[in-house]
Amino acid sequence: MLISPTLAETIGLEETVMLQAIADLIEYREKIKRNDDSSLTWIKVSYRELESLLSFWDLSEIKRIQESLQKLGMIRIEAVDSKAEILLAINDQAHPKEKPKQGKQKPKTPPAISSAGHIPADWQPDQNWIRLCKQHSIPEDFIKQLVPEFVNYWRDRGQSVFPGATRSISTY
Repeated sequence: MLISPTLAETIGLEETVMLQAIADLIEYREKIKRNDDSSLTWIKVSYRELESLLSFWDLSEIKRIQESLQKLGMIRIEAVDSKAEILLAINDQAHPKEKPKQGKQKPKTPPAISSAGHIPADWQPDQNWIRLCKQHSIPEDFIKQLVPEFVNYWRDRGQSVFPGATRSISTY
């Protein structure tokens, strides 16, 4: 889990940790379509799952932090029939949504670093980098799972991935 220092300064560390955990859940969970609000991506989650995911907090702390995030307008929570489950969404129009697949798509080549040396938001490792990781017994699914965290880390730092980098990151 990658925590943005800027976001933590703005909304608080606990809120940032929970928001990132929720974002991770939304990324990998089955989405629920709601007719009343199609702009949000909803998931169903139980409080037991949240307690397991956020095991360093008890249920009362989880609910307190959720309430704080709701007051900030960052998440939306709706009760389900049972009090043990909730519908949860991040109230962020910039939250990445699944893009519909359109026919055959050409493999994407990794973009080069901008002239300022910062990592592009859509950076992806090239096949050579993935091959090298696999040689060290790192599964490709794991590599791809960590790409957003890697990109966010280097974008939050506001500097080159490696100071003075001028070529594609995938060559490192």
